[in-house]
Amino acid sequence: EECKGPMFAKTEVPKMASWKNKESYLNRTLVKALGTRSIASVTDADITRITKRIVDDGKPQAANTAFRDMSAFFTWC
Repeated sequence: EECKGPMFAKTEVPKMASWKNKESYLNRTLVKALGTRSIASVTDADITRITKRIVDDGKPQAANTAFRDMSAFFTWC
């Protein structure tokens, strides 16, 4: 599997009201940073790098949200 936007539409996702918001956020952070890399190739260091980049942009709360959502996504995968 590749880590890219269309993947979300092809899989069953939990039925939650906020899924579209989370999908959009993951596309803007995770998918943008990783491109078409395989999900299996993503490391903790990649997630740390993405999270740190968000903090460096002056958005620590957004970094917390991104980390939580990325963690949930990879647990779900």
